[in-house]
Amino acid sequence: MSSINFIPSLFLIITAHTCMVVTLFWNRNYYVKNSMAPNSEMDVDLFYDLDTSLSINLSLSSIFLLFELILLFRKVYSTPINIFLLFNHTFGIIILLKFILHYHPVHHFWIHFALFSVPTISIPVVQLFRDLSMKKSCY
Repeated sequence: MSSINFIPSLFLIITAHTCMVVTLFWNRNYYVKNSMAPNSEMDVDLFYDLDTSLSINLSLSSIFLLFELILLFRKVYSTPINIFLLFNHTFGIIILLKFILHYHPVHHFWIHFALFSVPTISIPVVQLFRDLSMKKSCY
């Protein structure tokens, strides 16, 4: 099976992952309120801290996904890398769907970021640096 056959699938799965992150970004107040203690008064400082944390998380996730989408069209990766990226994004989307349905607290999003955004961006970035280091500059 050719590695080029994975490009449409990766494009669709990265686009779907980005759409889910953007959806979470616009509904983040529910997740911030769910992260606070249920019987406590509304602490404004805690609310803004959690909101900032979630905003940073979702912004970084969106930036990483868009950067990964750009790098996808720069180079065709090997079949094992493509399969890893497909499975990682698929499981990431399934877990984000669970987060959307059940309003998980903010710290769960950081765990999701570490498991599903960082590994998927690290592979294309390592490949990019490897390609750039192998190129010889012409004078």
